[in-house]
Amino acid sequence: MRKQNVKLYDVKACIAEHYNWIVKGSGITDQNICAAKQDKVCSFDKGFSLVIDGKLAGVLALDECTKKTDVFVRLFHHTNWIKDNTKDN
Repeated sequence: MRKQNVKLYDVKACIAEHYNWIVKGSGITDQNICAAKQDKVCSFDKGFSLVIDGKLAGVLALDECTKKTDVFVRLFHHTNWIKDNTKDN
């Protein structure tokens, strides 16, 4: 497992930074978490996890090999779906 320290980034600023991507696809909303990279690095594969205070908080949705922020799906908004679909059958 890889680890990279990041800083959480304001969603409104993140929207402005990724404006060209938003025009092409669905947008960044309050259902996302943005994380600012400290160096120009390539992010990991989509689906990579974001852990905050030891808890799974997001899954990587949008990334680039630039200093632009990474965009994660905020799992808090999907808690009920996750619980419903991960029960033992």
